[in-house]
Amino acid sequence: EALGQIGGSEATTELGTMRKDDNSYVRRAVVGALGQVGEEPAIEELFAALTDEDGEVRKAAAKILGQICYMPLINLLFDNLSREDAGTDIYKLVTEVLRYIGNEQIVNTLRVVLTIKENPTVARKAAAEVLGFIGNSIALEDLLAVLRDKVEHMQNTTATEVRKAVAEALGRIGDPVASEDLLMVLQDKNEQIRATAAKALEQLGHPLLVEELLKILSEGDSRDLREVSINILGEMHEPQAIEDLLLILQNEKDMSIRKAAIQALGEIHDPRAIEDLLLILQNEEENEDIRTATTWALGKIGGLLVTSGLSAH
Repeated sequence: EALGQIGGSEATTELGTMRKDDNSYVRRAVVGALGQVGEEPAIEELFAALTDEDGEVRKAAAKILGQICYMPLINLLFDNLSREDAGTDIYKLVTEVLRYIGNEQIVNTLRVVLTIKENPTVARKAAAEVLGFIGNSIALEDLLAVLRDKVEHMQNTTATEVRKAVAEALGRIGDPVASEDLLMVLQDKNEQIRATAAKALEQLGHPLLVEELLKILSEGDSRDLREVSINILGEMHEPQAIEDLLLILQNEKDMSIRKAAIQALGEIHDPRAIEDLLLILQNEEENEDIRTATTWALGKIGGLLVTSGLSAH
């Protein structure tokens, strides 16, 4: 701390040596001191601390770098992100730093990165993700433009990743202006995009979402999309879904879908599900995971009827 207050090149050199100390608590204190120095050599040391083996040291460095927010750092972050060998770790580090900045300058930079199609996919995806976490509605039109773009819509998997990140960001920002566009995306041919849009609409509380999710259940879409829809209906505690979920219990053979439906029924807490759930428990040939999920769901619903049914069992 004293070295941080003193500042200067000698203090930074000493702190740089201490940054390699075996004690993670010392390294954390060093990161804080480097933040106080704030000069370019200290910033380079902070950037190096992003690869520390201790997660708390990395987090502290990311937070300070985000607060410093100077453009050479931002350019360096995107340069690292665009490297051919940049993996998940680099992606997480870059997005973590950018999330801590959040001022108008970085928002505008991220908007440019997102909207230029020639930029690397990973950089555009990171820009969308960070804009969502910052939660600034200034970027709303840029995000919606990417979601609406017909060329993006027709392109390959890399474009899908960008559109998914955009849909997630719109959900986090929470502006109802995005609702109609996300509702349109529920008709997309790509089921990953549809699932992401459904989750975003849940965050926005769109009144037509329940109807669309029930349609997905009844039309026999892919397992993953159906499972996501069931989970959302459960999280929403949506009583309109009871009949459809009970039909799944009676007719569905896929274990993951049945388990999701049982858990959703437990979350909804509707006594109409009790009889069907008790029938599952009474079937000794039923899958053990399904029986366990059923016991949990009945416990969530509660009530004297459940207690008597379990006792009889």
